[in-house]
Amino acid sequence: MNNLNTKRFSLAGCLLVCVLLVLNGCMLTTPSPEADTAVVPAETSEITTEKVPSPASETVYVADESGESEGTLLSPRILLEEARSLACTGAIQYTDGDMDGARANLDAAVMNLQLLDLPEDMQSIAFFQPYLPDRCGAVDLDKVYSGLMASKPRGGLSGRDEDIRLPAGQFGQSDSDFIEMEILRIMENLGEEDIKPEELEIFVKEVERFIAYFSTSRKDWFERSYYRMLKYVDTVSVIMLEKRMPMELAYLAFVESGYMYRATSRAQARGIWQFIRGTGKMYGLKIGRRVDERLDPIKSTRAAREYLLDLISIYGSSSFLLAMASYNAGEGRVQRCLRKVDDPFEDRSFWKIRDCLHRETREYIPRIIAAAVLAENPSRFGLNLKPREQVFSELDVVICPRQVKLSSVAKSAGITLKELRELNPDLPSGRHWTPVNNTHLWVPEGRSAAVKTALATMSSPPPAPVGSGEYHTVRSGDSLYKIGRRNKIPYKRLASWNNISYPYKIKPGMKIYLSPPGSATAKTSSKRASGSVETCSDSLVYIVKKGNYLAGIGSLFGVTARDIMRQNNLKRGTIFPGQRLTVCPVSPIEIITHKVVRNETLHKIAVKYGVSIEDIRFSNGLRKNYMLKAGQSLTVYRRT
Repeated sequence: MNNLNTKRFSLAGCLLVCVLLVLNGCMLTTPSPEADTAVVPAETSEITTEKVPSPASETVYVADESGESEGTLLSPRILLEEARSLACTGAIQYTDGDMDGARANLDAAVMNLQLLDLPEDMQSIAFFQPYLPDRCGAVDLDKVYSGLMASKPRGGLSGRDEDIRLPAGQFGQSDSDFIEMEILRIMENLGEEDIKPEELEIFVKEVERFIAYFSTSRKDWFERSYYRMLKYVDTVSVIMLEKRMPMELAYLAFVESGYMYRATSRAQARGIWQFIRGTGKMYGLKIGRRVDERLDPIKSTRAAREYLLDLISIYGSSSFLLAMASYNAGEGRVQRCLRKVDDPFEDRSFWKIRDCLHRETREYIPRIIAAAVLAENPSRFGLNLKPREQVFSELDVVICPRQVKLSSVAKSAGITLKELRELNPDLPSGRHWTPVNNTHLWVPEGRSAAVKTALATMSSPPPAPVGSGEYHTVRSGDSLYKIGRRNKIPYKRLASWNNISYPYKIKPGMKIYLSPPGSATAKTSSKRASGSVETCSDSLVYIVKKGNYLAGIGSLFGVTARDIMRQNNLKRGTIFPGQRLTVCPVSPIEIITHKVVRNETLHKIAVKYGVSIEDIRFSNGLRKNYMLKAGQSLTVYRRT
């Protein structure tokens, strides 16, 4: 019965969108790539000034010149038409070799689809494929978009950047021998016992280079990640040991996210284990408007454990190396490489397919091993980090199973809210509640028992209503009863709050407020509708550059595209060069203005400030083959 209802819902959604596309102007002639104006949907002459990006131009975003008030949502018809134009333009740009423009326009099209709150199978870029004319419909949108997004690094969260040339390991013989012994110990725990001498020799050199990299260029990032990891290491170890899995897998999350629970990649993978939406849902994580369990450290760790176990089963290997490589590259890539092996049943090992993998995946395993060696022996390699035993002698970890007030936690721990934030710098600023369920917090040693006792009596935040801010915009098929049921509010109470009399008729486009007039919630909604912007105590203003797109900007600061849209009251997924966006970064950001000197390269600048080359290019609107000029100023965003 549920399957039948799902099919009916999906069919109804498809019919609704098709009717909108066919009857309301979306099947009009697609704008020429050389044209200056977009196709104007029926009865929407006010958007005639919007520009459609030319494939020959680097300006690939549409400005909001519709004249509508800031708090007003665009109609589904306008969003669909705009998304279709963006998808077509992105396809043409891809054909012409403008990858940055194609990536930006296709990403903006996807954002518009997501804003429509359509069924999930209709939020893919492939939805537009049948509706595009021949000149842009010949491109496989889904394949192209996936490839473009996958080709972007994940935002520098783990220091991953293919363009950075790693420093040569400068270790004496005793250090090299020690590193080799540590590698063999970790490999044995991961189920890898038979490593050929020639393979081991090469692997040791690679691990040495990453140890040197983490202890020099990425020293600040590594130290912050180390202390964050200690907060979660017991939880991760217990969950892994429940299924007799090695504790060394904790370093996979170290490399993926640096244990930033809000880490968000350009491909919109989230959490300490960097799950994309599809894989997260496949392993039981709830992902929606009000909840994203990818950010829950306990539930996401259990999901990662089950995913790794499934990968082990798929490849039939007792070693976790193939599963770890697949976690990075995807099952399909590893399976294709295994097919090329002469005897895939006898030679199912990472070493046999290593040369077949992309460079990022080839370096993924030595990154993880290097992180493990360095984190467990920091002083040997020049890092002044407190040993685990010392950290746990000074601090206790408290797990908050549900969201509670931070001030209440601080009070029960006998410290101030400021001191609690100083102990937990990864907490989002400007928030009064723990951000997610199962939030892990550092508290002074000996105070955890008092906090755990107090947690049972602490109140939880009121449930956030679903809708456009604190009101719901009525769509076709809505009724007051349905809106009330979704938001757990009696429909008669909604009628009273919105002055709707019996028989409670509502029309598409109406705003149904989800709180009584004069309440704090209603006042907040009124402020947002008047064009105000959400801010935080450490917000910054980012000026959009050529080639930028919302997901990429979000990744630069560790937030999602939807976070930026909400903070800036954006009604669509398109942005334009020169636009000023308020961003609340996941962690404090140092903004550096660097003046280029003669013969300086992006690599040297990236190493100097401990950031990725890709992030410098992205935040300054530079193409990949751009040549720096002496005296030129570059803006560098570095997490502190």
